[in-house]
Amino acid sequence: IVLCSPAAAASRWVNREIMEFKKLRGERQILSVILSGEPFASDRSVDSVGGDEAQECFPPALRFKLGKNNQLTKTRAEPLAADFRSQGDGARRGTLKLVAGLLGIGLDALIERDLQRKMRRVTIVTATSIAATLGMSLLTYEAINARQAAERNRGEAEGLIEFMLTDLRDKLEPVGRLDVLDAVGEKAVNYYDRQKLSDMSSDALGRRARSFHLLGNIQNLQGNRDDAQGMFDRAADATHDMLERDVENTERIYEHSQSTYWKGLLSWQRGEYAAAERAFHEYKALAEKLVAAEPGHADWKLELAFAYSNLGTLNLNQFKAPEKALALFELALQSFTQISEKTP
Repeated sequence: IVLCSPAAAASRWVNREIMEFKKLRGERQILSVILSGEPFASDRSVDSVGGDEAQECFPPALRFKLGKNNQLTKTRAEPLAADFRSQGDGARRGTLKLVAGLLGIGLDALIERDLQRKMRRVTIVTATSIAATLGMSLLTYEAINARQAAERNRGEAEGLIEFMLTDLRDKLEPVGRLDVLDAVGEKAVNYYDRQKLSDMSSDALGRRARSFHLLGNIQNLQGNRDDAQGMFDRAADATHDMLERDVENTERIYEHSQSTYWKGLLSWQRGEYAAAERAFHEYKALAEKLVAAEPGHADWKLELAFAYSNLGTLNLNQFKAPEKALALFELALQSFTQISEKTP
């Protein structure tokens, strides 16, 4: 096999090698691979002057036949060549030509074999891909089912916690036995503290927030304000995360407004009036956002009325600012009046 290029054509050692091989094996046993240059370029006329030696890729021993005395003649040979150049056969077809020459079979037969091999390979790859896709689909289906089952179980457990805190509280508060709920509250806190907020769905975060609102209120009614603060802080973390996920969702806005309200109320009860005012202003801003989003929603107007009333009471009793308090009470009264006219 001779790798043909202008460099090979110019090499006397390559030419000598071909000569010796021809003497031993004959001309038909030599296969040529054209890598660059042009075959027989030295024989062509260029502007009617002569050949282009610089572009010739075949050494002289390939271009001409041997005579009876084993010397090169002037008779042009027809070397078997596979053209690997991009403008020729290209690497793929050139390789097939070379292999066909080595095996002594027709190029068409070899191309047919190659196509059959490619088809077998494509079939195997396709079948493997389909099998892998089906396997992944099955695994995905099982994973989704398992996740949905886990979500259902978690939802039921959290719903039970919320039910116990609300239903039992309604029964125990009138008889002054809210302390009975402490064990339930401790279990609920341990359950929720083991979970990452980022791993929880919005519905789960909502249940978490409502449970901590209830737990905080229970602790507050028992006079445990430090414990109540921890509960309300946990609730606020959950509702803040929910709101960041869907800032335009009115239910999420409402739930976060309840967290800010409870934190404000607790700060007020602890005598931290500046913190209470900040929380109540945030509560008012969230209520205003609710009313702006759904002007006809009576509950949102009620939240805004409460916000004005809370700030008014804070300014009147704690900040001794009756004029500011009066303006806030008038706004609260307007909201209450609108609601009462629609639902007398």
